[in-house]
Formats: sequence, structure tokens, C-alpha cells
Amino acid sequence: MSASGRKPDRREAGSRRSKLVAAATVLGAAAIVVTIAALPSAVEPVPPAEPVPVNVTVQRVEPVPELADTFTLTGVVQPRVVVSVSAEVAGRIEAYGTRVQEARWPANALAAGSPIVEGQPVTQGD
Repeated sequence: MSASGRKPDRREAGSRRSKLVAAATVLGAAAIVVTIAALPSAVEPVPPAEPVPVNVTVQRVEPVPELADTFTLTGVVQPRVVVSVSAEVAGRIEAYGTRVQEARWPANALAAGSPIVEGQPVTQGD
């Protein structure tokens, strides 16, 4: 009998039984997973790797007098891709400013505050 004093019908009893079976199945599966995870694994130590012997011979390079050290080849240089670069805003550069920071490259250096002239490299912030 139930708490309300009436006898549970078959649907309620079957539903309760199926819920208990499902819960027991889930708990059993979880217990199996935990048991398998807790089992010690057989870990074999990895032996240290030994260097593989390499058969190497050394030979001196001697110049061949019949061959020239330099030679000239003729050919045509062609680009892989031709691109067109255009400004996003149409306009004309009327003046260059002054450098914000020093510009350095292997051949030269330009001090900060010097005027930017056509053909010179610019740095970030110029």
C-alpha cells in the first residue's frame, strides 16, 4: 500500500521498477569503470637509446683546373604572380614629415627628427 492508503496500480509499480533497474545499471557501469581505472597498468621501463653508429668517410675537395669558378647563363626572369597595388584613397602626397624615431639599416642610419625624403625607408610611426 502507498502512503495515501491506496494500493499502487501496475503502471506505477512498473515505472518504479524500470527506474530502479536503470539506476542500478548506471551505478554498475560506473563501478566497473572505476574498478578498471584503478587497476595497475603494466608499464615497462624504456631502455635508453644508444646512438646508431654511422659510417662516414671524409674526402678533401680539390679544385678542377678545367672548370671555371664562375660562369654566365642567359635566361628570362618571369614572376609567378602579377599583382596590382593601389591606394585605398585617391590623393597626392604634398609633403613628407619628419622622422618620429631613428631609422637604421645595414648601410646607413637616419636620426629621429630628420626630414623624410623620397626614396628613403620609413619606420613604424613615421
